Amino acid sequence: MLLVFIFFCKLGIYVIMMRKCIFDFKQSLITRHMRWRAIHQDTTVFKVNRPDTGHKNFPQKKQVVVCGGGVTGASVLYHLAERGWTDSILLEKGKFTSGTTWHAAGLISNFRSDKYEELCSYSKDLYKWMEENGYPTGFKKCGSLILASCSERLIYLKRIADSCRFRGIKSEELSVSDVARHSPWVNTEGLKGAILVPDDAVGSPVDICNSLIKLAKDKGAYAVERCNVEKIETSGGRVKSVYTNLGKIDCEYVVLCGGLWTRELGTQIQPPVNVPLHSAEHFYLITKPIEGVDTMHPVMRDQNIGSYVREWGGGFLAGIFEKEAQPVFHNGPPKDSEFHMFPDNWGRYYHHYMPVMHRFPFLKKAEIRQMFNGPESFTPDGLHFLGESPEVENLFIGAGMNSSGIVTAGGNGRILAELMNGEKPFVNLTKLDIKRCLGHQGNNKFLYDRTVELVGIHYTISFPHQSFSESARPMKTSNLYPFHKTNGAVFGVKNEVEFPLWFSSKGTVTPKRTFKKPPFFDDVGKEYNICKNGVGVIDLTSQWSLWKLE
Repeated sequence: MLLVFIFFCKLGIYVIMMRKCIFDFKQSLITRHMRWRAIHQDTTVFKVNRPDTGHKNFPQKKQVVVCGGGVTGASVLYHLAERGWTDSILLEKGKFTSGTTWHAAGLISNFRSDKYEELCSYSKDLYKWMEENGYPTGFKKCGSLILASCSERLIYLKRIADSCRFRGIKSEELSVSDVARHSPWVNTEGLKGAILVPDDAVGSPVDICNSLIKLAKDKGAYAVERCNVEKIETSGGRVKSVYTNLGKIDCEYVVLCGGLWTRELGTQIQPPVNVPLHSAEHFYLITKPIEGVDTMHPVMRDQNIGSYVREWGGGFLAGIFEKEAQPVFHNGPPKDSEFHMFPDNWGRYYHHYMPVMHRFPFLKKAEIRQMFNGPESFTPDGLHFLGESPEVENLFIGAGMNSSGIVTAGGNGRILAELMNGEKPFVNLTKLDIKRCLGHQGNNKFLYDRTVELVGIHYTISFPHQSFSESARPMKTSNLYPFHKTNGAVFGVKNEVEFPLWFSSKGTVTPKRTFKKPPFFDDVGKEYNICKNGVGVIDLTSQWSLWKLE
């Protein structure tokens, strides 16, 4: 009996091992297929058959060189061509879309509380126009359903809805029973309500990028794949030429849209250009087709658990903005990497997907077609880098999209083209300008520590009087910092410099986040009276960068 038991145990182990081998083989085939699909999209642009430095068609001089063949670089090329700047060339070291664009989820939403709403609105209108005029973008106005799992989230969503309606963006508040009528795929247990945004959309990132390049080429611009930027030469504080594996291009302007590689490109320029961004993992899963899924089903978001779900090929794509992300490529991304995917880590994914499966129960039984885990780049304050660099004249930056590259790409390209053409940008660039970056923000350890927090802030409730960051602090302090801390200062951060928000009568505390009467109300009242009737000292160390810029 013992021998029979041992035999069946070994047989069971062999069966499990074989099943795992078959599963791994299937996953490998799926991965190869998805990469093949992205690689073999017909871009109908100039293609280099071999990375040959003596290629007869490679230009030696162009007015503008755009570095990076993702959706941002493609948008810049198109918007320049639209303004008559057709003497422009787009350089991509691999295949177009092969950095981050190819694995983006393709969500196109105007319902936002940040500085991107105008960028999103313009991009959405542009992609819709392209789709209607024979340039495929996969644009589909399916709407979105944003769920509120707590009362504070509902308050937050109502405030955004009021702001959006003021800007002409339609939205509708839904009760819990309304949610059930709009989607049978949502578990409404614990919900407080929802917001329906009927004009939100989705698109195909690969198609959007390739169509923008096709539009630019139709207007006379130029685009090259398998062309690696090796060096950007400057003279007299302005750009002069770009060295590539295919040859040297003399130019008047350079636009860095290199995504993950932008920071490293900047450090190699003389003088070095500071583009403080860091890469992190970002993952989602795709199910096989599910019976009854409407191709126009609205995008579903439960921001309390950091999740988003969209229809994808008759099934669903379910992604997460996790609260503690995993930074990657600490010493820079691999130079020759394209269509990069990290190994599956189901143990880590499962932890994050537990609450998602509670809200969207179909995921418990759905067959998983593929898990995607790819790199994206994030900035210290979670906002884009746009504009002319302060270090080198005629060198423009479009990078650090913080998982918002597709939805803002149209607007990003337009802004950079407007700046180069001497036009006033159609949005206020105060919060997005690359000139806001300071030297100490390029610190490698700081960027790594801050990136842990940055992925999750996309779905964080923005409470009034809230200090943005919790991580990588304190980085810089004034000489008064120990004195302030001893006297109960509650600190905020500006330009990565700690400064006192107010002094708590209860000693140093973590500020409570609330939409109601703030916890500092009485303490600030006392400070006001002291300054009004006596003398007060204000520490403005954190403002030194503003004086520097002036």
